[in-house]
Amino acid sequence: MRKITQSLFNGFIAAMCLANLSLASIFDSELDCALMGKVSEFDGHYYAISAYPMGFEEAMILTDNTTAYISVPDSKEENEFLKSLLDLNDINAAFIGIYDKSYIANYCYSNDKCVFDDARFRTIKNKPIYFKNWADNEPNNQAETNSTAKDFSKFKGEHYVILRKDGKWADVSVERREYVIFEFDEKPSCFTQINTRRQE
Repeated sequence: MRKITQSLFNGFIAAMCLANLSLASIFDSELDCALMGKVSEFDGHYYAISAYPMGFEEAMILTDNTTAYISVPDSKEENEFLKSLLDLNDINAAFIGIYDKSYIANYCYSNDKCVFDDARFRTIKNKPIYFKNWADNEPNNQAETNSTAKDFSKFKGEHYVILRKDGKWADVSVERREYVIFEFDEKPSCFTQINTRRQE
């Protein structure tokens, strides 16, 4: 009897897990195509630049409960592909999905006193960053000397990461507005063969 009960219980748990996965996929909607430009494919993933510059936190809100997320370059090749999207769209910089969600207050006022440590950064999926491509003297968490946000490091330091046109990364402040690179694990409805640029 105990074996039957345990078996029924295990079956119930498995069914609940499956139901939760199904519900999650139902509630995950697609990012509105009007919020992004052309969708390109690289290595089985899909990418698009936002239609306009925005703050990092705005981008997080827009992608919440959607199939999109702010792109995280996991390799030199992917980073180069994202750089090519900036070139194609004549954009100098764009947010990537790496940030300091704890707003660590190791900020500095000049590079000779900065701690160039990226341990505070995580990906948008809350994982450590493995591939890195920081510019010289980055990330520095630099604060302006005339900052009025003296006691709140979220607004004082630099907690979000941009990909620059040269392919290098830099940390920037919460006030910064940039284009955003969106990434999709599965083909979004905005993707068509006509507007696709495949990486050779």
